[in-house]
Amino acid sequence: MSIHESHGDHKARLYRIWADIKQRTSNPNLHNWSHYGGRGITMYPEWFVSYTAFKRDVIGGYRDGLTIDRIDNDGNYEPGNVQWATKIQQSANQRHLRSTNTSGYRGVRSHKKRWQARIKVDGRDITIGTYDTKEEAALAYNTAAVQYRGEYASLNVV
Repeated sequence: MSIHESHGDHKARLYRIWADIKQRTSNPNLHNWSHYGGRGITMYPEWFVSYTAFKRDVIGGYRDGLTIDRIDNDGNYEPGNVQWATKIQQSANQRHLRSTNTSGYRGVRSHKKRWQARIKVDGRDITIGTYDTKEEAALAYNTAAVQYRGEYASLNVV
Protein backbone atom coordinates (compact mmCIF):
# COMPACT_ATOMS: atom_id res chain seq x y z
CA MET A 1 0.00 0.00 0.00
CA SER A 2 1.12 3.53 -0.60
CA ILE A 3 0.99 6.64 1.53
CA HIS A 4 -2.66 6.95 0.46
CA GLU A 5 -3.50 3.51 1.81
CA SER A 6 -6.82 2.93 3.49
CA HIS A 7 -6.33 1.35 6.90
CA GLY A 8 -8.86 3.11 9.13
CA ASP A 9 -6.19 3.94 11.75
CA HIS A 10 -5.71 7.65 11.02
CA LYS A 11 -6.95 8.55 14.53
CA ALA A 12 -5.03 5.78 16.31
CA ARG A 13 -2.07 6.54 18.59
CA LEU A 14 0.25 4.26 16.57
CA TYR A 15 -0.64 6.16 13.41
CA ARG A 16 0.22 9.46 15.12
CA ILE A 17 3.59 8.00 16.18
CA TRP A 18 4.28 6.99 12.57
CA ALA A 19 3.29 10.43 11.28
CA ASP A 20 5.44 12.15 13.93
CA ILE A 21 8.50 10.10 12.95
CA LYS A 22 7.96 11.05 9.31
CA GLN A 23 7.83 14.72 10.29
CA ARG A 24 10.90 14.53 12.57
CA THR A 25 12.98 12.94 9.84
CA SER A 26 11.77 14.84 6.78
CA ASN A 27 10.45 18.30 7.68
CA PRO A 28 13.18 20.95 8.11
CA ASN A 29 10.56 23.44 9.32
CA LEU A 30 9.83 21.38 12.44
CA HIS A 31 11.07 22.87 15.73
CA ASN A 32 13.13 19.76 16.66
CA TRP A 33 14.41 18.99 13.15
CA SER A 34 18.03 19.52 14.22
CA HIS A 35 17.77 16.54 16.61
CA TYR A 36 16.50 14.14 13.92
CA GLY A 37 16.52 14.75 10.16
CA GLY A 38 18.91 17.67 10.58
CA ARG A 39 21.58 15.31 11.89
CA GLY A 40 20.92 12.61 9.32
CA ILE A 41 18.36 10.41 11.12
CA THR A 42 16.02 8.87 8.54
CA MET A 43 13.00 6.59 8.48
CA TYR A 44 13.17 3.17 6.83
CA PRO A 45 11.96 3.81 3.25
CA GLU A 46 9.23 1.13 3.32
CA TRP A 47 7.87 2.60 6.59
CA PHE A 48 8.05 6.13 5.21
CA VAL A 49 5.65 5.31 2.40
CA SER A 50 3.51 2.73 4.21
CA TYR A 51 1.91 2.98 7.62
CA THR A 52 0.78 -0.64 7.19
CA ALA A 53 4.42 -1.77 6.80
CA PHE A 54 5.44 0.26 9.85
CA LYS A 55 2.58 -1.19 11.91
CA ARG A 56 3.42 -4.74 10.76
CA ASP A 57 7.04 -4.37 11.83
CA VAL A 58 6.63 -2.55 15.16
CA ILE A 59 3.31 -3.72 16.62
CA GLY A 60 5.00 -6.44 18.71
CA GLY A 61 5.48 -5.07 22.20
CA TYR A 62 3.36 -1.97 21.54
CA ARG A 63 0.97 -0.83 24.23
CA ASP A 64 -0.43 2.50 25.35
CA GLY A 65 1.97 4.43 27.56
CA LEU A 66 5.09 3.30 25.70
CA THR A 67 7.02 5.42 23.24
CA ILE A 68 9.09 4.35 20.28
CA ASP A 69 12.80 4.50 21.00
CA ARG A 70 15.84 4.09 18.77
CA ILE A 71 18.19 1.54 20.36
CA ASP A 72 21.20 3.28 18.78
CA ASN A 73 20.41 6.95 19.30
CA ASP A 74 22.56 7.84 16.29
CA GLY A 75 20.83 5.22 14.11
CA ASN A 76 17.74 5.48 11.96
CA TYR A 77 14.13 4.52 12.55
CA GLU A 78 14.40 1.09 10.95
CA PRO A 79 13.86 -2.60 11.70
CA GLY A 80 16.26 -3.79 14.38
CA ASN A 81 16.85 -0.30 15.77
CA VAL A 82 13.50 0.50 17.38
CA GLN A 83 11.89 -0.73 20.56
CA TRP A 84 8.96 0.24 22.75
CA ALA A 85 10.08 1.86 25.98
CA THR A 86 8.73 3.77 28.96
CA LYS A 87 9.61 7.45 29.22
CA ILE A 88 12.14 6.59 31.94
CA GLN A 89 13.81 3.99 29.74
CA GLN A 90 13.82 6.36 26.81
CA SER A 91 15.31 9.23 28.77
CA ALA A 92 18.21 6.95 29.67
CA ASN A 93 19.01 6.69 25.95
CA GLN A 94 19.84 10.35 25.52
CA ARG A 95 22.66 11.57 23.37
CA HIS A 96 24.37 14.36 25.29
CA LEU A 97 25.34 15.36 28.77
CA ARG A 98 24.03 18.69 29.96
CA SER A 99 26.09 21.67 28.87
CA THR A 100 26.66 22.50 32.55
CA ASN A 101 28.25 19.09 33.22
CA THR A 102 31.91 19.64 34.20
CA SER A 103 32.78 16.05 35.14
CA GLY A 104 32.24 14.47 31.74
CA TYR A 105 30.11 11.76 33.38
CA ARG A 106 26.34 11.43 33.57
CA GLY A 107 25.05 12.01 37.12
CA VAL A 108 28.40 13.25 38.49
CA ARG A 109 29.12 16.76 39.70
CA SER A 110 31.78 18.61 41.65
CA HIS A 111 30.83 19.05 45.32
CA LYS A 112 33.09 20.62 47.99
CA LYS A 113 36.36 19.55 46.30
CA ARG A 114 35.02 16.01 45.82
CA TRP A 115 32.67 14.33 43.33
CA GLN A 116 29.02 13.64 44.02
CA ALA A 117 26.93 11.00 42.21
CA ARG A 118 23.21 11.72 41.84
CA ILE A 119 20.37 10.08 39.93
CA LYS A 120 16.80 11.13 39.19
CA VAL A 121 14.18 8.45 39.83
CA ASP A 122 10.45 9.05 39.47
CA GLY A 123 11.08 12.81 39.48
CA ARG A 124 13.14 12.73 42.68
CA ASP A 125 16.85 13.53 42.88
CA ILE A 126 18.69 10.89 44.89
CA THR A 127 22.23 11.50 46.13
CA ILE A 128 24.13 8.25 45.81
CA GLY A 129 27.26 9.45 47.59
CA THR A 130 30.36 11.65 47.52
CA TYR A 131 33.68 10.28 46.26
CA ASP A 132 37.33 11.30 45.98
CA THR A 133 37.46 10.84 42.20
CA LYS A 134 34.95 11.45 39.45
CA GLU A 135 35.59 7.90 38.18
CA GLU A 136 34.47 6.45 41.54
CA ALA A 137 31.36 8.61 41.41
CA ALA A 138 30.68 7.49 37.83
CA LEU A 139 30.92 3.83 38.85
CA ALA A 140 28.52 4.47 41.74
CA TYR A 141 26.12 6.14 39.30
CA ASN A 142 26.35 3.11 36.99
CA THR A 143 25.46 0.75 39.83
CA ALA A 144 22.49 2.90 40.83
CA ALA A 145 21.33 3.30 37.22
CA VAL A 146 21.18 -0.46 36.75
CA GLN A 147 19.43 -0.85 40.11
CA TYR A 148 16.79 1.79 39.40
CA ARG A 149 16.46 1.59 35.63
CA GLY A 150 17.42 -2.00 34.82
CA GLU A 151 18.74 -3.11 31.47
CA TYR A 152 17.80 0.17 29.77
CA ALA A 153 20.12 2.25 31.94
CA SER A 154 22.35 4.79 30.29
CA LEU A 155 25.73 4.15 31.84
CA ASN A 156 28.99 6.04 32.05
CA VAL A 157 31.99 4.62 30.24
CA VAL A 158 34.81 4.48 32.78
